[in-house]
Amino acid sequence: MMNFVFFLWLIILPFYQFSLVGSLSIDNMIAPLLFAVWVIGYFAGVQKLSSSQIQNIFQSIVLATLYFISHTISLLTTQGAVWTTAYVTATNMLYFILPILYITSIKSLKSSNDAIIVVMFIASVTALLAALGLIEFDFFRQADSRLGEDYLKKSIGIIGSYGDVGILMSLSLLFVVAGKSKEVFFGKGSYIKIIVVITLIMIGLASMQSRNMILTIFTALIWYWIIGRWAKKSKLWYKKLYAMIFVSIFMSIMFVTLFYSPLLEFIQSVGGTKEAAGTVDDRLAQYSFMWDLVKNQIFIGVSANVYEVYEHEISLIHNMWLKELVQGGLISVIAMFILWWHALTVQVKNYQTGHESNTARVYISVLLGVLIATQFYPAGSLIFWVIIGMCSSVPFEKNKHMPDVISTKTKPESVANKSSSYVQLR
Repeated sequence: MMNFVFFLWLIILPFYQFSLVGSLSIDNMIAPLLFAVWVIGYFAGVQKLSSSQIQNIFQSIVLATLYFISHTISLLTTQGAVWTTAYVTATNMLYFILPILYITSIKSLKSSNDAIIVVMFIASVTALLAALGLIEFDFFRQADSRLGEDYLKKSIGIIGSYGDVGILMSLSLLFVVAGKSKEVFFGKGSYIKIIVVITLIMIGLASMQSRNMILTIFTALIWYWIIGRWAKKSKLWYKKLYAMIFVSIFMSIMFVTLFYSPLLEFIQSVGGTKEAAGTVDDRLAQYSFMWDLVKNQIFIGVSANVYEVYEHEISLIHNMWLKELVQGGLISVIAMFILWWHALTVQVKNYQTGHESNTARVYISVLLGVLIATQFYPAGSLIFWVIIGMCSSVPFEKNKHMPDVISTKTKPESVANKSSSYVQLR
């Protein structure tokens, strides 16, 4: 029953900007209930979890707590600022933890993946309706079309973040490309669902016209292909992946430090409208201003007094890592990176088991896309944290699905045959 409620909770996430009671949306009200029911079920012995799942849940809660502390440590001198930040960060961490608690079986994993496709559908269709001027809400944003079509404005739909929608599109596309015919989107169709999802993505891209979304999808697709190639050649492919990530981060820091302005000027030329060029100019000024705020408080972020004055501007920084640096200093940046790294390593281990490896490969690819996407958007929304939580889940007991731990020489023939059959199915 509660797994079905969790599925419904995922589907209603796009409506987080609609308040139901006070400032609370319906998903805000359901989230604490889901957590409380899970805790009661765990101590009542209802939740059946493996040792690896319990370990992962414990690690995730510890990491979420550390992230929470890093976000509030510099604001302790001002009660108002610390309580506001504490509430927002605690809510984010709750949304991060819930998928880890509830995605503990293959069935719950598949239903959650289906929910993501539904959420992407809602985002794309509402963006199209907004672009055509058929619906309008206070939080909708529009700009001149980058496609040269006056009737189709550059618009955002019910999900107010281009970056979040780009990640949702990446997940949806790879789910239907990687999944078997009975595994994705309620087990209906194969080629039809691929066509439907690609059509929805094209509708969303045409309506939102975001370069960040295209970059995120492209990065995830490239990594999905690369991981497949590497894994076929070596069981130690993940070491190559880890090494490339750290080398890329180091090179990116060096490159951005030396050539950031020319890089953004090049991006500025890709878009075709004055609005697109103006966006880059605004972000350059924004990054420069935020660096001036934090450069003397690099370790724990800006003080409470500065945060209260510039809270709105800080929340809109179009670079998640710079936003983390301003709000919580290097401590917060490291905490965020550890959360991302934890999700990545969890999925690498899931992929290594060979069980549900398609989904694990999708999550790894999208996490690498997230690393790129967050250079150009604030992130940190409730949907963002749900996705990171999904990527941190362990939906099965690893040791039960490792065929190489069963020796055909020492086990009975029936067991050996089962192991051999499983290897062939892979």
